[in-house]
Amino acid sequence: MKEKLRQALAETRQREAELEDLCSDIPADPAGRWHPKDHLAHIAWHRDCNARLIEAVRTGGEIPPEVDEDVNAAIYAETRDQPVAEVIAAARRSSDLLEAVIEACTEEEWERPRPYGPPGRKLVDGSPGDHLAAHLMWCHLEAGNEKAAEAILLWARDLSSRTSSDPRTHAVGAYNLACFYARTQQVAEALPLLRESFGVAPDLKDWSHKDPDFDPIRDDPRIVELL
Repeated sequence: MKEKLRQALAETRQREAELEDLCSDIPADPAGRWHPKDHLAHIAWHRDCNARLIEAVRTGGEIPPEVDEDVNAAIYAETRDQPVAEVIAAARRSSDLLEAVIEACTEEEWERPRPYGPPGRKLVDGSPGDHLAAHLMWCHLEAGNEKAAEAILLWARDLSSRTSSDPRTHAVGAYNLACFYARTQQVAEALPLLRESFGVAPDLKDWSHKDPDFDPIRDDPRIVELL
């Protein structure tokens, strides 16, 4: 199991270079629209937080407080004016930290319950590529590159299928791909992926009610019936 996770972390780091290449020192958007650099800073912050949570549970240390939705605005405010070199360096440090923490864990420790999140989640679960892919999708769509946006999500879903046996992880991959089809108004492609993800992870259905990715197709009768 650890070897598969090593593989997933290594592949994710390689694909993150794709996001790094999109980053630049363009000034922060006055309206608060995120640039690729902001997506990378967001990923790095959450990855660092996840690594520290795993380490605290593993070693019996003080558990960090639960992260709420408002933290993303705070991360953006803190990092929006940072030079891109600093953001990339922080992202790479967060990857190093997570890899080191995972190496230190035994598989028995991975099975411990996660302090926060949906019931039944293990301390180490999910696929590290999912978060990257979800944000890189947005960057590619902002750049008008739908083919690249779809490709990164297909990669993440394939990575999940190869390296994780957790059903919820697979459901997240299906949900993220459905988000792409929703944003590009491909309802027929989104529907089976949503049914698949909701059947395994009902909390994703709850989230979909407020997920802006579904706004372009939210009024479609087929989506109304499903949600």
